[in-house]
Amino acid sequence: MKHIVMVLLLLLLNLKYKTWRKLPLYSSALFYVSFVNILYYFVCQKKLVWEFESNNMPLPKVRVLQVFLGTPLLTLLCLSGLTNQQSFGMKIFHIVKCSLGSTLLEWLAKSKFDMISFYHRWNICWSGLIYFLQYLFSYLYTRSRFLTFILTILSTEMFVQLFKIPISNSMFKPAAIKEFFKLTFIVNPERD
Repeated sequence: MKHIVMVLLLLLLNLKYKTWRKLPLYSSALFYVSFVNILYYFVCQKKLVWEFESNNMPLPKVRVLQVFLGTPLLTLLCLSGLTNQQSFGMKIFHIVKCSLGSTLLEWLAKSKFDMISFYHRWNICWSGLIYFLQYLFSYLYTRSRFLTFILTILSTEMFVQLFKIPISNSMFKPAAIKEFFKLTFIVNPERD
């Protein structure tokens, strides 16, 4: 229920700030953000460094809610504050402010509401860096998709090395990918 309330609050904030006006400009960046979230679950499927928590909602539903609504709404809030008149330095300053705000919200979600857990040396500072990269790369995606994908690959590799995430060839077989999606995003009444 907490995750639903959080997404509803993000939706209300987006309505308040009329971010839908910038949806045509940023819609592809929001798909990118969801893609990167799915990439996290795929790459880290054998060793998650963070995971959502919920006592009253199956985990796959929480993941779908956050991957396809929560994170894009949060990103849209940040990106909508950027204007063409701002210098690149001011855009970075805005992204830093958004990153700090998102990090504070995640700290509250973890420490006060038990909505997320960290594992394998992950901490709130790493989350802050992820928010910065998420907002920066989402903005860059609207300017240069190729550059953004190169930076995404490089940063993913950096985190894989830092946190010693196991990657195997078997993960990339079609049957394994299908099983990954089933286990990660589809609610199984027998399992959940």
